[in-house]
Amino acid sequence: MAEAEPNFWMMQRRKQEEKKKRGAPRSPSLVKLQKTAARAVKKQSKELVDVLMKDALKGDVSSTRMLVSLTEGEAMQEKPKRKRRGLSEAQRLAMEPEWKGPVGG
Repeated sequence: MAEAEPNFWMMQRRKQEEKKKRGAPRSPSLVKLQKTAARAVKKQSKELVDVLMKDALKGDVSSTRMLVSLTEGEAMQEKPKRKRRGLSEAQRLAMEPEWKGPVGG
């Protein structure tokens, strides 16, 4: 019996650690709040950048950091290149029959 008790507590501790790793479940109200906040930021983005820029120019370090992090994130999220429709120039040339004419001219 002395051996069963430590195992029980070890199992309980492992369960708690696993819960911490998974994180708290997201409630529907939290998801709704996040979506609403994202929409508000999107609508007022120009004004927010203006305020951040004004504060950064005054010497506010946190505003400067925020602006830098926003611009770095923008550079990382480049738009994917559009795929061309149809064959490329090299593919079209490869499909043509091989030249059988005179050499050099």
